[in-house]
Amino acid sequence: MQQSYRHWWKLGLLLILLALPLATQAQQTASQIPNPTLPALHVAGNQLLDPNNQAVKLRGFAIPDLEYVAKYRDGGIPAAINRITTTGSSSSAFHSRVVRLPVYPEPQGLPIDGWLANPDHYFSTYLQPAIQHCISRKVYCIIDWHWVSDYVVANNPNRTAYIQAATSAFWTRIAQAYPNHPNLLFELFNEPIEPFDWSTWRATAQSWIKMIDQYSPESVILVGAPHWSRDTSGALIDPFVGENIVYTSHIYPQHTRLRPTTPVTSTQQQDQWQTWFGDTAEVYPVMLTEFGWDVCDADPDGESESGCSNEPIVGTTPSFGTPFRAFVDQSAVVGWTAWVADYCLGPVTFDYDWNVLGGNAHQGKFIRTWLYQKRTEFFPTPIGTGQAVPPFNVAPSLPDNC
Repeated sequence: MQQSYRHWWKLGLLLILLALPLATQAQQTASQIPNPTLPALHVAGNQLLDPNNQAVKLRGFAIPDLEYVAKYRDGGIPAAINRITTTGSSSSAFHSRVVRLPVYPEPQGLPIDGWLANPDHYFSTYLQPAIQHCISRKVYCIIDWHWVSDYVVANNPNRTAYIQAATSAFWTRIAQAYPNHPNLLFELFNEPIEPFDWSTWRATAQSWIKMIDQYSPESVILVGAPHWSRDTSGALIDPFVGENIVYTSHIYPQHTRLRPTTPVTSTQQQDQWQTWFGDTAEVYPVMLTEFGWDVCDADPDGESESGCSNEPIVGTTPSFGTPFRAFVDQSAVVGWTAWVADYCLGPVTFDYDWNVLGGNAHQGKFIRTWLYQKRTEFFPTPIGTGQAVPPFNVAPSLPDNC
């Protein structure tokens, strides 16, 4: 078993090293890069600003992994983006001004191959069309390197080297392919887990920022934190070095509890949120690139303490959604993207017929209303309203998977 793993790692690392020179070959010419449809953004102090130095707050949704959407969802990637970027005067439109585009390096539990199985194929088949569709819809998009992983794997230097080499290769390719493109933001590493140490994380991730800056120095870079990108407070002591850095935090209902059944007061919730991202947002730009809530779906394996299949997300609109919005709206955060615009991956936003779910148990209608009410607040012009929504008539390439 150990010998087999060493062979797998050597092969994987070889593929990564081979991908580095291919990144240059795959770099798009200027004529192939879609023209910007929104103003470039930059960081000053704790704000995200447009070229006129007007404050900007980006609000929107994430869709699932691009390969997963393309293979298993009707309408594929265009429909997934269209559903959450509908515009106009109706409150039934979502009005997302930014779309988070997850790129899974590995399957991570989904029935997909992932980026690392074939970077050229993933780039041309899934990521490039998704970026171009966002640009055509006049919205910003976050390219999210969606690894949920230890970034330094204890007692496994080979795995650590693999993760860090893969991340370097990915951002080299993306920064070369879309240098300084105004519509794009780069989210460095979705959820680094361990070590739970800010200085180790900073030492690891700073090199990736430097690499992006080499090819795309004007791009906004989103940087998470150890422990599933929850606590940004380390930035107050030892910030990353760079011109356009925005810190990210991921917040779910159960994060403030010792276990899902532990009671928590509103004051305790707010104190924790203030520590995790509120204080940092007073000094540096902070964006919440994941949050959400959902009912408790039964755990089929019976492995969780609460019996819920996804404990962190378990919450209700009154207990989490309403106080969370109140806190975020009065905070200095520069934007947010809810997780996730799907009917299967949780917290779910739609039912199986793509109807928006609401009430106390589901987040969809609450977040849609939030987006609608904030649709013109702190957003650069042109807004891109009145766009027709193309029909969702592209059949998935594989049978539905949930």
